[in-house]
Amino acid sequence: LFGAIQSAVWFFVLPSLIKPYWAKISDNYTNQQAEVLLWAIGAPYMLLYMLVAALPPYFILRNVEWVQQYKISRDPWPWLSSKKQSNRDSKNDDDAAVKQRQLFWKQTCKSILLDLFGLFVFIPTLVYIKTIVWPTHVMSFSMEDFPSPSIQSATTLLSMGIIHEFGFYWTHRLMHIYPS
Repeated sequence: LFGAIQSAVWFFVLPSLIKPYWAKISDNYTNQQAEVLLWAIGAPYMLLYMLVAALPPYFILRNVEWVQQYKISRDPWPWLSSKKQSNRDSKNDDDAAVKQRQLFWKQTCKSILLDLFGLFVFIPTLVYIKTIVWPTHVMSFSMEDFPSPSIQSATTLLSMGIIHEFGFYWTHRLMHIYPS
């Protein structure tokens, strides 16, 4: 239901909210600048998503039974203190837990930095290079080309959503294959 509401907002509400500002984009920026700017807008959104929606549930919902049933490992969550979450009684086990927690945070920070690099540097650079290499294939910002709700737009949006969900499901499933 939430996905249907979100799609309806993207399809019906967002174009009418953006249309008054569309001409300002084409008047103030070249097509190349506008295209790079539109691609770069996703970076702050992704940063906000990571800080508000992606990371907090791991800390807030860690003891909820429904969340626990989907854990791959029976070990405690790697970011928690071994003294709080386990019944370990040997010093070596505590040292191993500390090393595991340090490795987890090191990998988490590396992953976040790679995401931020991709969003703020890599994607805008590729878009900029694309506009130089293929100057005839830039986005149009004219009012005549502004998208309007139609059957073609709806089917395109629906097919893109299905392809995205299919790809996301299978890549996510592949990442959760636990080595035996």
